[in-house]
Amino acid sequence: MVKKLDKMVLCTLAIMGLRTQLSNVSNSILDFTLGEREDLYTLKKQIRANTLYFDVVNNNCHLTSTLTKSIEKLFLDINQLDIEWDAYVEFGKKRD
Repeated sequence: MVKKLDKMVLCTLAIMGLRTQLSNVSNSILDFTLGEREDLYTLKKQIRANTLYFDVVNNNCHLTSTLTKSIEKLFLDINQLDIEWDAYVEFGKKRD
């Protein structure tokens, strides 16, 4: 049986994971823009992690509707950055 404290820890870690994913996406885009990133597709491997973190929050955390909407917005922002990243990489390939 999962204790209430365990669920709180799980929820906290999942939300921290989502925030970290957003930061990773932003940093990788910045690194690539500055020419410091060799592996252009590292972030694509992390999309599954985004989904897993969000599912953990959605299925296990009893949040207020405001916080749930904020987390959903964060998740959508991560996906939007992934889409923009793909477009940026494709644009770079066309210019080469």
